[in-house]
Amino acid sequence: MSMKFQSNRAAVMARHLAAKKAAHTAIGQFVSSKAKLLAAVDTGNLRRSISSKAEQEKVVIGTSADHGIYVEKGTGIYAVDGDGRKTPWMYRDPKTGKMVKTQGQHAQPFLRPAAESNKPQITQVGTRTYSSLMR
Repeated sequence: MSMKFQSNRAAVMARHLAAKKAAHTAIGQFVSSKAKLLAAVDTGNLRRSISSKAEQEKVVIGTSADHGIYVEKGTGIYAVDGDGRKTPWMYRDPKTGKMVKTQGQHAQPFLRPAAESNKPQITQVGTRTYSSLMR
């Protein structure tokens, strides 16, 4: 009696990598949708600019809006990490055209809370997606 060994390692690995990327994509979409619900809205640009990118080992979620970091972290004396400007400044309000004096803007976090407050659901989304593709 002879036995023949056939390795399925390559096929299993390819399936694993595809399932992993699909899980990351699902997680990114989930967290992005939660961040959009939390994002401060004026014109809607910030909310529309939130997106995610699934990579093999991680998911990158962020915003392409220039002001996103200032909304997330705050500015001036209100900056979250304390590294904001310490003195007041003036700027022209684009809506009214008037000069306005400010000490900064309070943080209105939307990205970090979207991820941190949904950890169990994020795990569930990733696990469910991965498992369904590895059956």
